[in-house]
Amino acid sequence: EEHGDQLQIVLVDITTEQGMALYGSAVMAFGLEDRQGVPTLIVGDRALVGSGEIPSLFPPLIDELLAAGGVGWPEIPGLAAALPPEASPAPVGSADAPLPTAIASADLAPAPDPAPAPDPGSATPGDGPLDRLGRDPSGNALALVVLAGMLAALAWVVVRARAVGLSGLVAGPPASLIPVLAIAGLVVAAYLAYVETAAVDAVCGPVGDCNTVQQSEYARLFGVLPIGWLGIAGYGAILAVWVVGTRAGPVRARAARWLLLAITAGGTAFSVYLTTLEPFVIGATCAWCLASAVLMTACLVVAVRSMTAPGTDPLPGLPAV
Repeated sequence: EEHGDQLQIVLVDITTEQGMALYGSAVMAFGLEDRQGVPTLIVGDRALVGSGEIPSLFPPLIDELLAAGGVGWPEIPGLAAALPPEASPAPVGSADAPLPTAIASADLAPAPDPAPAPDPGSATPGDGPLDRLGRDPSGNALALVVLAGMLAALAWVVVRARAVGLSGLVAGPPASLIPVLAIAGLVVAAYLAYVETAAVDAVCGPVGDCNTVQQSEYARLFGVLPIGWLGIAGYGAILAVWVVGTRAGPVRARAARWLLLAITAGGTAFSVYLTTLEPFVIGATCAWCLASAVLMTACLVVAVRSMTAPGTDPLPGLPAV
């Protein structure tokens, strides 16, 4: 609205075959192998990635390029054939060149051909782990706090288990807090699954950049299974095992408590992995993901406390594990 015809934008739909190929060409042409994510906005020879960089860097970039006389369409292989008739490309500096032009990708897609491995000695400035931390300072700082808490919780579990010995880990009374935490986790995981599968923007709070995380390649396990669906399965399993542990006979109840401990420990370890990716690899943090990580860690702590409750084994007659 501010710049009128001086700013032309072409939206590339990556859900189409042509769009996927074009996005892959852009990734290789602009060296975005380590910064793949959406939205991606390419202006001239500049590539902006994520809902953090674009709103802050795009407006001043427009003013800068207008002051310099404008810039034509980015040099992306295959772009010229994909442009609509009303946006015919023109060489930079010509009278017909659009001022400035941009291309925004609507979804993540792999490059059509493997990109050549970069020379380790020619790393792009601003692309190291510490640089990624600076892309979302407040969100990544919060992720580091949560990550430290999860690692401390896992260390506490190990220390407590070694202190009492495995034979001292008895299946205590069912922890009534487990279903509350599991249901809250299900709600969070269901929302993340909806965002990941419906390709909609997440409702983010004042901290973090949820959409950059949810639209990154790490939002799907092995590039196929949305992490949100994995969370639904995990929290659903916790809830189901807790129910079995409260209603089954002694033998199954004891097995259910141990299974609950295994699921929550595995879920917490996986949450540590995902939380590490956010500040150090993706460069952005999702508050919803952090909430899920905290809930899973809380489930582990509660499960361990119920397994190490002092006193007589509530399930007598069973061999110690």
